[in-house]
Amino acid sequence: MAHPSPETVPVPGTTLADILAPVKAELSRVDTLLRREVASSHPFVRTLIGHALQFQGKRLRPAILLLAARDRGALTERHLTLAAALELIHTATLV
Repeated sequence: MAHPSPETVPVPGTTLADILAPVKAELSRVDTLLRREVASSHPFVRTLIGHALQFQGKRLRPAILLLAARDRGALTERHLTLAAALELIHTATLV
């Protein structure tokens, strides 16, 4: 049996989950902010928003922002708000 080449051997700690682990709790808070900001009392709008938020994707844009803020040592509520706004803008461009 052939041994895998060094290029194909997974490096521990390099999965997406591993990379996002330091900001997992904050990403959950960003999702809460997103849902709160796009809430609507209009049934049709609620349905549309529900479909849009159903496909969460990887939330890479907010994650990168939060990881950068954490790296600088100052992850604050403002970063969470900015991360949510960034994801809203991205989502709006997909519609």
